[in-house]
Amino acid sequence: FWESYPEFVIYTPDDVAHTYKIFAAGTYLAKSNAAGQYQFTGEEDFLNLISEIKAGSAYDTGIDITAEDRIVTLYTCTNVRASDRWLVFGVEIRQ
Repeated sequence: FWESYPEFVIYTPDDVAHTYKIFAAGTYLAKSNAAGQYQFTGEEDFLNLISEIKAGSAYDTGIDITAEDRIVTLYTCTNVRASDRWLVFGVEIRQ
């Protein structure tokens, strides 16, 4: 599915479209940093999270993330364990 649809769009309430390219997707623990870290002490902290996300990804998308990038996380339940979530990570395509 990812290979056929590598991008998704989020529309904000003010009707602005933000396009994201998927850079990782996989099963992560619901309490992991990947599922809920939103504040960072600096660039290194952010890039450490990106490394953790990519290490847990089911796919190698070949997309590199920098500290200047804006990312979004989408997640849902899995049917395996209650503590697992399926997460999809996108990096905003700046136009």
